[in-house]
Amino acid sequence: MNSTDVISQFKSLSQEQQKGVLNTLQSIIDVNDYDGILSMRGDSLDVRAAECPYCDSANYCKNGNDKGSRRYKCKECNRTFTEFTGTWMSGIHRKELIPAFLRTMERSLSLKRTSKELEIAELTAFNWRHKLLSATQQKQESTFKGITEADETFYTHSQKGKPCTERKARKRGGASSRGISDEQASVLTTMDRNGNSEFNFTNMGRISEKDIIDSIGERVTERTILCTDGHVSYKAFSKNLGMEHHVLNASKKERVKGEIHIQHINSLHSRIRHFFNYDRKGVSTKYLQKYLNWQKTKEMFGNSFQWTKAILIMSMKQPKAMGIFRNIENDYQEIFLSTQFNS
Repeated sequence: MNSTDVISQFKSLSQEQQKGVLNTLQSIIDVNDYDGILSMRGDSLDVRAAECPYCDSANYCKNGNDKGSRRYKCKECNRTFTEFTGTWMSGIHRKELIPAFLRTMERSLSLKRTSKELEIAELTAFNWRHKLLSATQQKQESTFKGITEADETFYTHSQKGKPCTERKARKRGGASSRGISDEQASVLTTMDRNGNSEFNFTNMGRISEKDIIDSIGERVTERTILCTDGHVSYKAFSKNLGMEHHVLNASKKERVKGEIHIQHINSLHSRIRHFFNYDRKGVSTKYLQKYLNWQKTKEMFGNSFQWTKAILIMSMKQPKAMGIFRNIENDYQEIFLSTQFNS
């Protein structure tokens, strides 16, 4: 079969089938680009465009190879490291499976289906998932400019994957009590009209001004026009920073005032809930921030042909990913226990 026959058959397909073929072809191209992307970190280290993963020093030298990976020695902390040390790929032996694994993430497959497709253990698939999601948890430096929507949403505390010994078990999605309580995880979502966004698991229960400051305080300026509901914490936050602030009072049916609204955030909350409750069949509060990272990448790249490549490039730029991964339990306990002590 020559190229003319292939094109002829492609034209005979439906639009949906054509999209499927193009997605598959692009995935093949992405795999061919995989080796170049995988070497990004080492290439950066070779030209002093990256730092030691232990002490952040650029004073290091090449130090041979380690099982096929480039090795370096830091002259400041005197430790050796490879091009993968600290990245989410550190310790992964079957790196050739990573492109296929990323495609299972793109398709939002369950751990069971991922395990079956890649022929790896479910626990391995689980660890790879959270290592990758830890690598996408990067501090954003761009500021929110112009109209910026902010609102919080709540998720009932979940111990999915763990025996429930501290309370009576409830069905997935079941509320612990009426209203907002310390049994609900608060997620602050913020986005401006330029595409900048922030998704943060901030605390348990009602959000406070401090929670907002910790979440987005460094990313707002006098150019930020904040649009929120009537919660007093947003009023105090904007007043103390001297920002323009517009309040939409839902109890008075105030949803839109010209260009001022929080409809984009409300729509985002619906997509997050669908992803958490239907695609993932519920999310443990312990891993809430990691799944928010996943949703954020979905929002950034959507159904783009470049998803696999873009996520891989993003993940290779985070040399502290393994530290974030190992600290998941501590980060969760810091938020959860601080709420319990203060209540």
